[in-house]
Amino acid sequence: MAVPAMDELVRKALAGEPLWQHRQDCDHEILNEGEYIREFRPFDASLGELMRLIQMEDPQNFPNLYDNNASPNGTQQHKPMFQQDAENSLLQTESSRHIGFVRMDATRLVECLMDLKQWSSVFSEIVSRATVLGVILGGVAGNYNETLQVMKAEFHMPTPLVNIRESQFARYCKQIEPGTWGVVDVSLDSLFPYPLVSFRRRPSGCLIMEMPGGYSKVIWVEHVEVDNKFVHRMFWPIVLPGFAFSATRWVASIVRHCEPVGNIISTSLDTATIPRNGKTSVLRLARRMMRRFYQDSSASTDNLWVRIPLYDGEDFRLMTKTIYDLNGCPSSTLVFSKSLWVPAPPNRVFDLLRRGDSRNKWDLLALGSLGYAVHENMHIIKGESPESRVSIMQVMNSAPNQIEILYLQESYRHPTGSYVVYAPIDILTMGMMLGGGNPDLVSIFPSGFVVHPDGPVKNGEETRGSLLTLCFHIMDGSSSENYIPADSVNTIKTILTETADLIKTALFSDNL
Repeated sequence: MAVPAMDELVRKALAGEPLWQHRQDCDHEILNEGEYIREFRPFDASLGELMRLIQMEDPQNFPNLYDNNASPNGTQQHKPMFQQDAENSLLQTESSRHIGFVRMDATRLVECLMDLKQWSSVFSEIVSRATVLGVILGGVAGNYNETLQVMKAEFHMPTPLVNIRESQFARYCKQIEPGTWGVVDVSLDSLFPYPLVSFRRRPSGCLIMEMPGGYSKVIWVEHVEVDNKFVHRMFWPIVLPGFAFSATRWVASIVRHCEPVGNIISTSLDTATIPRNGKTSVLRLARRMMRRFYQDSSASTDNLWVRIPLYDGEDFRLMTKTIYDLNGCPSSTLVFSKSLWVPAPPNRVFDLLRRGDSRNKWDLLALGSLGYAVHENMHIIKGESPESRVSIMQVMNSAPNQIEILYLQESYRHPTGSYVVYAPIDILTMGMMLGGGNPDLVSIFPSGFVVHPDGPVKNGEETRGSLLTLCFHIMDGSSSENYIPADSVNTIKTILTETADLIKTALFSDNL
């Protein structure tokens, strides 16, 4: 099964038209289903009928997933022609291909994909949980050629409103030729059929080609079948066309992981006094913060979200978590999230949320009688875009002009989704980090925002609206896993509704 899957991946990665077509509404390519069936599926009578229907594009033979008319993005569901398909007739096909250049040599990149710990870390924005169930074939030490392993993983978006995609699959690595590697995933439900399959990975993965200067060329192919009926209506415009889980998002994750990191830049500190391991500690703590945020904001099976109604049909999601400190003492925390559509392009929303000088427009701590001001004290640029950075924000009390608290913040911009994530850090702890302290000893509770376009992106053009997800993580000693007092729920409602309203108001102010 793995060898034919690798053969299919290589052919799909290198093929041009007519197998691949450019979507009119976004930048990535999609498979021509008729050509794919003709080239890769064994021919039989029912297959011939399916090909005929696809070529005729007869709408009466393609029942819709959601109703008897057109789906929100115009996609169609095929009538089941095979026994396996008959049990999963609601599965919608998604396919995409993207090419990127990564600042890492091919051998190390293969290791990142084949080593579970590294893969889970590099793609933590997408992978919630992952396990190696068994190694069927193992390569020699330091060489993953012909390695075959069975895995189980959850794939997510950073919102509770989009259900996870869970799959058991085989991952196979092969050196195609000197300097070129292939890593392919393929679902195993054809060998071990499950009663209900809501997600299936057709041969997907990447070709990795060694390039000069320590770079690698990566051709990523995503080809899946998925049941999207539990996706919240708000996210249909980016999930149903395949944009949300596209190959572009996978390539962006690996490119971001390998981006160069700049020097510490500060307007108020002598950065020459900060040791090199101080910068390393801050970046490691920021990495932990981001991974925690990805975990907290998703619909992973680890997250037991509860739906809490607000008003006018709106709601938010809430869960409790028990956190243990270094001494094993437990404490309760609350994580709560809300998503909304805002009529402003993603870059405008992102810039408002990431800048310290505009924080008093939406941060409840910086408003009202408290009179706190927030300034960026120092930052480290990650990659080529100055907006993608790790920052230390200081919250100043305007009366005695003293620092109340510091925020560690990371901001990251990308067409598939942008992040602004922050966590409060006391002054003593931040001083330890800048001195090269161990970031694993620091408790961190990230909050932040995810900004998605409200539709697929084409030619770098922005959409007119954004899907904004707010996710906050706070300590709450009065709550437990079995009980949340009404006062805590009301406080959460206030934080979410007022923050969302302030953001919408600020987006339309003239002086943003």
